[in-house]
Amino acid sequence: MRTATGTEGWADSTLLLTQAQMDDLQKLAAHAEAMPSQAVATVFDKLNVHAGPDRTSASFTQVNEGDDIDVLSHARHPPRATA
Repeated sequence: MRTATGTEGWADSTLLLTQAQMDDLQKLAAHAEAMPSQAVATVFDKLNVHAGPDRTSASFTQVNEGDDIDVLSHARHPPRATA
């Protein structure tokens, strides 16, 4: 892997997002920009932000402890069945 500045390095391919995942995140970001903030929240520990409603979906950023974040909407999803 090489950056635009020419720096080379290695990355675990399982930690990279596909082009389809990136496209979905860009659409989600554009949609979120137009939404009004419903509230401001914070987290008590680092929080991984996922693209979907479950922990197996791609995580694309992390909220640090004590950071303020805008709540744009809320949805409750039933837990997934475990095998």
